[in-house]
Amino acid sequence: MIENNLFSEFKKEEVYLLHLTTKLDQILKTKSLYSSGGCLVGSIYCTPLYSKDGQLFLSNLGDYLINHESKMALSGCLDKNPVTTLIIKVKNTKKCNPSTLGINYMKLGDIHFDIYSELKYLLSKEEQFELESDIVERIRKNIKFFRLCKLKDCGDINISNKEFIDELVNAIDGIPYLGYVYFEVVSEYLMLFSRDQKSIDCFNNGEFNNYNYKNLAFTLYPDLLKNFNLGTFAPSLADLEKLITEMTNKGEVNIDFSHFSDWLVKRISYTVVTDLFSNLDSKVDLSSLIWEYSLISESFKPMVGHMIHRLLRNFNRFEDFYYYFDQTKALQIWNFWNHQDILFPFNGIIPKGEVGINPAYNNLSYEIWTGHYNAENNTIILDQLLDINIPPRMVDLKNSFMRNKPIK
Repeated sequence: MIENNLFSEFKKEEVYLLHLTTKLDQILKTKSLYSSGGCLVGSIYCTPLYSKDGQLFLSNLGDYLINHESKMALSGCLDKNPVTTLIIKVKNTKKCNPSTLGINYMKLGDIHFDIYSELKYLLSKEEQFELESDIVERIRKNIKFFRLCKLKDCGDINISNKEFIDELVNAIDGIPYLGYVYFEVVSEYLMLFSRDQKSIDCFNNGEFNNYNYKNLAFTLYPDLLKNFNLGTFAPSLADLEKLITEMTNKGEVNIDFSHFSDWLVKRISYTVVTDLFSNLDSKVDLSSLIWEYSLISESFKPMVGHMIHRLLRNFNRFEDFYYYFDQTKALQIWNFWNHQDILFPFNGIIPKGEVGINPAYNNLSYEIWTGHYNAENNTIILDQLLDINIPPRMVDLKNSFMRNKPIK
């Protein structure tokens, strides 16, 4: 889907992005809007605003964030700060690369592994041993699922969709990162194949529909509204069928569930093998592995990297160590973006409207405004120009949305 509203906005002389925050007081105090990790690696999480005839219109993702997700997240939380709407107006230099080269955070496993290998001296020997032993044991306990993925991807096994998803759900309990794989595949299918009226309208407007997968996730797991920890995303096939039937009856989704379940199994097994295995040689016997960290890393380097990235959060010195971990990763991605002349990085698993700003871009020119939403015509109105900047620095963990995430 090369021709869409998101990429069209990137080509304009001025690009407007929407950012929601509950930390306005801290932003004003430091006069800085820092980047965070997540799917954009080292950027500020935004959605596009479509400029037309002097007005700024919300994308359907921005509409969902303002009118649904933020309200649900704050519902009943009297101690939560209000959500402030920020608009980042960026001068788009003509040298900026309009490339459709996006970010796929699911392919960052090797980078996570290499950064840990470089920085692990910051951990004690005991912490290193604890982390590496935990990873080996988690993989050992769930090797059955990885064997199924390999056999299924090669077409060497017959297994029902229910059995496969059951094994996936069991594996997520020990390796929560697989919940991210599961969620992305479910979301991908709903965006690509659902023929409900809203999805059709979004397509005609040059967008993917973000409503259906968001509604599915938050209905199944309301706690995702607190921290969006997709390591908890582990519905059974029956759970999915029940909810999708309910959503179909409401007109929210229109898919062939049989095709959907077949897609899940094929796509998940393919993604696990291609993104998480180091060695794709079909002759490698996963039943005869030697359970030692360095050897397991040879076969599963990307997966070990993803596991390290999550499990590091359990350590007592996590806040200090993790900042260096994420900052090092950000420096690498900023260098790549600058080399490719990318000003607007976006989540490229599928271009659904998650976009940010390269904070290390040369001669970056922008303004940051507060704004408000006009429900009558789905527009955003600029209110006050703020004296704040976007430095090439990651946010401290204690000020991050990720700070309270429970990690298994």
